[in-house]
Amino acid sequence: MTPPTAKIMGSVLRETRERNNRHRKAHKKEKITLRKIHEATHVALGYISEIEMGKKYPSDQILRSILPYYGMTESELLHQVAKQLEKYEKPHRGDRTARMLAL
Repeated sequence: MTPPTAKIMGSVLRETRERNNRHRKAHKKEKITLRKIHEATHVALGYISEIEMGKKYPSDQILRSILPYYGMTESELLHQVAKQLEKYEKPHRGDRTARMLAL
């Protein structure tokens, strides 16, 4: 079974943007919307949406262009994705070990 890396990354990005928007609202600042990210980066609005929904895995170039609008660095994103991926992998480790031992 392939790990859902794109879904995890999308979830981390979406949750980060939503959390940042709650913080911005509390400080009476304008929300960061997908449209604003699109307008600032010229990355297609639908593509950004698909990234957040976990349907697309962005290239490094796209990722670097949109991450500042999420208020995070590439290493911060990858660290959060890795933490979530670990949770996914733990239940499957036994299956993988059993398959390897059967070889």
